[in-house]
Amino acid sequence: MRKLKLLVVASVAVLAFTAVAYAAQVNTYTVTGKTSPAKPGAKKNPVAIGLDFNYSIGEQAGLRPSPVQRYTIGFYGMQSNGGLFPKCTAAAINGKQSDSACPKGSAVGSGYIINSAGSTADPTDKSVSCNLNLTIYNSGQGKAAIFLQGGPTVTVQGKPCVISINQAIDAKYVSAFGGKGQALQFDVPANLLHPIPGLDNAVVQVQSTIKKLTVKSKGKSRGYYESIACKGGKRPISVDFLSEAGQTTTSSYSAGC
Repeated sequence: MRKLKLLVVASVAVLAFTAVAYAAQVNTYTVTGKTSPAKPGAKKNPVAIGLDFNYSIGEQAGLRPSPVQRYTIGFYGMQSNGGLFPKCTAAAINGKQSDSACPKGSAVGSGYIINSAGSTADPTDKSVSCNLNLTIYNSGQGKAAIFLQGGPTVTVQGKPCVISINQAIDAKYVSAFGGKGQALQFDVPANLLHPIPGLDNAVVQVQSTIKKLTVKSKGKSRGYYESIACKGGKRPISVDFLSEAGQTTTSSYSAGC
């Protein structure tokens, strides 16, 4: 009887330890990026730039990462001029569940997202794949729309998404680096974090490119993105990740400038 009691106690302890381990998902982040051209520019003489931005999300114990619900992606010495370019809003895209009606010139960037999904109750579960194409649209001054598209018949980076997704996310530009840069900030809707009840969807890799776009305004060439400064020959990039578990982590990178 004493052996049985000890076995029960040991089993409960193992289950409790497992539950604690599962609850303690701790995300890890890697960020890289660059601008093209890698020039500082100045407020009175801004330089039109394109940029590449990539990040990966892991989990320190090899579990599925906790879903990230808010991203704030900042570039030092950068400003945006969405008010000078054609626009397409998230509301317009979601109303049609398509970006087919977006005007020419409103698409400013593209890339892809690799997701890992599995049972909410089991963070070791990474059995459900959902890779998506992304297109970034200008939505006006200080605004953008991130359009996610994929499905069972759409192969992205070697894998499809088990469900069809045609959804845009509202994004906005906010001040960053103490007013010396800008950050693109957006919240991920609940239906993308949890496509069905009991399922967690975690982003594990994103690659994106913003094109170098220019337009004539008041006789001058202006860029969608412009560089107006660098810092010690570098361009700091800083990303704040807010996970659904309530963890706020900042990951940084210095690009050439």
